[in-house]
Amino acid sequence: MTFEEKKYYDRIRARFIGRKVIQVYYEELNYDSDAEFWEYTSEIHSVDMNVIFQFDNNDLIQIKWDNEFYCYGIGFEELKKNRLP
Repeated sequence: MTFEEKKYYDRIRARFIGRKVIQVYYEELNYDSDAEFWEYTSEIHSVDMNVIFQFDNNDLIQIKWDNEFYCYGIGFEELKKNRLP
């Protein structure tokens, strides 16, 4: 494991462990129009673009496809605010 990977995994532990997810938002693509849109559902869990978790401390973390370390990997980004319309 490289130093950068270790920092990344440490960041994951610091942001996720001990937190409770209180809301999940799915960002999907509308393939008919090639534009992004938000889809709300409690019946399926699929990932097209990304998933945003809102935690019990109100932090927002976006889980997304990422190739920082591995092709077709997943990464995360801390969001300052929810982009929902």
